[in-house]
Amino acid sequence: EAIMNMMSFCEACFRAGVELAGPLTIFTFLVHLGQSLLARMAPNIQLFWAIGPVLSIGFGLLIMAASLPAILNGWFTLLPQALDVMNALPGGR
Repeated sequence: EAIMNMMSFCEACFRAGVELAGPLTIFTFLVHLGQSLLARMAPNIQLFWAIGPVLSIGFGLLIMAASLPAILNGWFTLLPQALDVMNALPGGR
């Protein structure tokens, strides 16, 4: 039973990681796509090097701030399950 609990916890952790990383990954891709289109339209102005890091960091922080409630909700959902798995392991309480 302990192994099944550990397997279900690992599955929940993987699912939570994919759900949390998905929007940030897609948004980062869209930001880079927009930067590449700007660089293609104006090749003499090196916009990618001038505003690229600022846009990536700025929009990344905005997305992280917007998804913070979902991250905390996922954390507090997984925490009791993690404690149950640790208690079910040999040597646990």
